Amino acid sequence: MKKWLVYLCGVITGVILVLSFQYLNSYNFGNSSTDQTDAAEDSVDYSERYALEREREEMLFKTGDIVNEKSFKVFDVLMDHQALVYGKDEYGFYNGIVYLLIGEEGATFYDDQIIKVEKNQSVRMNGTYRYVTTNGNQKTVPRIKILNSQ
Repeated sequence: MKKWLVYLCGVITGVILVLSFQYLNSYNFGNSSTDQTDAAEDSVDYSERYALEREREEMLFKTGDIVNEKSFKVFDVLMDHQALVYGKDEYGFYNGIVYLLIGEEGATFYDDQIIKVEKNQSVRMNGTYRYVTTNGNQKTVPRIKILNSQ
């Protein structure tokens, strides 16, 4: 009888501890002390920061290495203006190097889309992007952007 009582007390203690940890976790991370005016100010700050970040990224791409590819094929769309693409290999097939293509704001991509680089454009590389394939392999690919030459 005594062993059963000790076991029951242990289970009850465990349940109380789990519930108290969940309560403290939701209290610390779930509640926000900001009011609506702070939220409006944050959204303004966010849009300004986003614009500054886009400007900075654009400048970095302009100084990046030139990529000599003239055509790409989309095989996976990540966000509104980002896609994983294949470059052409030496035989003219789209199974060469994989790149992360950063498009202009509002650009849309779709699977199997062919993107050609015009004569007045250049492809610049800046940094890398890391992702996990469907097989579970981790890949790191160059980030590229097509820029208008000036």
